[in-house]
Amino acid sequence: MIRAPGSYESSESYTDSQGTTTSNKTNTDVSVDSRGRRKQSVTSETSRDPRGLMNKTTTKKSSTSTEN
Repeated sequence: MIRAPGSYESSESYTDSQGTTTSNKTNTDVSVDSRGRRKQSVTSETSRDPRGLMNKTTTKKSSTSTEN
């Protein structure tokens, strides 16, 4: 998806039938350099917290793409 320059954030959270809560958060930063090339940096973080087990896990992923 092509977005206008700026910063975008989205988040989502849900709990499944076993009580595991999953949260997804995504940050997207879009910029345009002096040559008009669009650069998009995406950082996503996913957290899973099973009910009552005290073993919450968090995964972070980052990617950057540049349009020629």
